[in-house]
Amino acid sequence: MEVVVAGRSADLGPPRQRALFGLFLSQVDRPVAVDAVIEDLWSGDPPAAAMASVRAYVSNLRRVLEPDRPPRAPATVLCTRAPGYLLDSQGVDFDVHQFTAYAAAGRAALSRADPARAVGEFDAALGLWRGRAYADVCDAAWAAPEVARLEESRLSVLEARCAAQLQLGGHHGAVAELEMHVRTHPLREHGCELLALALYRAGRQAEALGVLRVTRARLTEELGIDPGATLQRLERDILIQAPALDWHPPATTPIGLLSEPGAPALPDPTEATATVSTPAELATGGAQRVVSTHVQGLSEVIGRRQELTALRAAFTDPARHGRPIWRVLTGLGGVGKTSLARAYAQRYQDHYGLVWWVRAEDPEAIPGEFRALLDILAPQYAEYTHDPVQAVHAMLANRAGTWLLVIDNVAEPEALRGLLPAAGAGDVLVTSRAGTWPDRQMVLPVQPLTPPHAMQLVTALSGDADQDSAVILAHELGGLPLALAQAGCYVAHSALDLAAYLSLYRCRRAELHRQGHAPDYPATVATTWQLAFDQLSVPARALLNLLAWYAPDTISLDRLLTADTDHLKLPEPVNTVLRPLLTDALHRHQAITELISYGLLTRNSPGGSVTVHRLVQAVTADQLTADNHHGAWIDAAAALLEAPAPYGQVPG
Repeated sequence: MEVVVAGRSADLGPPRQRALFGLFLSQVDRPVAVDAVIEDLWSGDPPAAAMASVRAYVSNLRRVLEPDRPPRAPATVLCTRAPGYLLDSQGVDFDVHQFTAYAAAGRAALSRADPARAVGEFDAALGLWRGRAYADVCDAAWAAPEVARLEESRLSVLEARCAAQLQLGGHHGAVAELEMHVRTHPLREHGCELLALALYRAGRQAEALGVLRVTRARLTEELGIDPGATLQRLERDILIQAPALDWHPPATTPIGLLSEPGAPALPDPTEATATVSTPAELATGGAQRVVSTHVQGLSEVIGRRQELTALRAAFTDPARHGRPIWRVLTGLGGVGKTSLARAYAQRYQDHYGLVWWVRAEDPEAIPGEFRALLDILAPQYAEYTHDPVQAVHAMLANRAGTWLLVIDNVAEPEALRGLLPAAGAGDVLVTSRAGTWPDRQMVLPVQPLTPPHAMQLVTALSGDADQDSAVILAHELGGLPLALAQAGCYVAHSALDLAAYLSLYRCRRAELHRQGHAPDYPATVATTWQLAFDQLSVPARALLNLLAWYAPDTISLDRLLTADTDHLKLPEPVNTVLRPLLTDALHRHQAITELISYGLLTRNSPGGSVTVHRLVQAVTADQLTADNHHGAWIDAAAALLEAPAPYGQVPG
């Protein structure tokens, strides 16, 4: 990585500070949470002073990036942005953006039947590369997805350049470059297709067939799949020496209807599958197998066999009628929805030709998630479409075979509008904390783990076989996978055993909730619900503050919130925010519905009782205690519990 400020190369500092800059760079224009920074920089084992170190690194980087910024003036490049920091691209030049612009211009030239201009643009794009992306931090786990994405973009441009060469009649020169490319990336079917075509046009028919047959054997042996339709069709055409394979001078006018100047037309999902068959169209690539890098990672889940079985049964319903089937995993933050979705994707990925993961927690970043897939499926469209989501939907509707789309961490049902494909032989798996959905048949609630499975998880992660302590700890953590994993990882990387952790937890709970990052969870117990807390209305937060002091199960709201308010005395400032819930039924039900919608409250049926997870209560109570507000809320909880019911009402 290199930064140039005022024409001079800047010193990014020591290795860990450089790694921090690389982490921000990989997420440019997207906030990076402080918890994630600490987790990634120290690979899950941060020192006690990690937060102070991060602040010092950020301060140093800001001086490097904006050396002339006046004292106390806000930073404009590396900004503070909840829940952490953001590297802002405004006013900054990125070579990767130049690469993308050259690549787009090259593909536009190809679509205008101007291969000579295309070769020039592609050469300019490839000339910006000086080795592997993020070479000085490429071993970091957080860098792997971005390194893979950029490398895929580079390979796509290299192949597009070779396709342009073939359109110019430069098949002899293309053979050498493609042979090296295929030797390095033997499973890229598009590269093999281009090499076979170049060899055929160079008068080396036997070698062209040899490339195709070696590729077929390698795909079968290593991946257990057959070559794509384009590869098979090319082999057939070579055998019969089809005239369409011969080189013809480039056309002077573009073929097809363009969606905007220089852009190829997108397929219509309502029409039959279009087949790529002519040599000039080889630049679009075949239907290669695609698996998102986000599917990789920890996927061993304990106690979820029933959920996995239910998902598979839903997705193999024979009555899909040519439309995608979708299911939603819902539940409290930290209950393991993402881990369960990843486990399903990994377990059954061999049943899908495409598995793609969309991170939906930031709505503004969702188009980029779909554009990354479009870069793989149809790079000639990616640079021109204004709506990559619908472009991907069109590609999926026409894609042969089944596919799986995982849309992770959707805020609410409304946020799915426009994200669900309407056609195609595929499955869509959504995860969300939202507790209210219009079609309950599509919803699979994910519950905390049962005591035996909770005990199994914490002993497995901690490496401590003390089942007695594990049973007690599993109960106190409410079977929540996030908390169990956080505790297990803390024990595994410290001098404590489970018994000692349990003893420490009972007296230092709030501090331990902030420590011990767990794999596959971006936040800690202390922070995983903070966004929901921050978004709650005043009445809903007041209700949560009240419920923090009762036993977590079967809390009778109909009894508590319909007390006789005429003689009820509540301490201030609790009285001001709580009394409207007691005197106005609409306010009361709106607050309850809001907590349910964020997954912080579960309404028991039948009856008017609710359940709050004990760790939601614990974090709420710890926050009130830290602010020294807990005494008034405890007194209010006791007063409501002891208050008589209104005249004529039988207590619940």
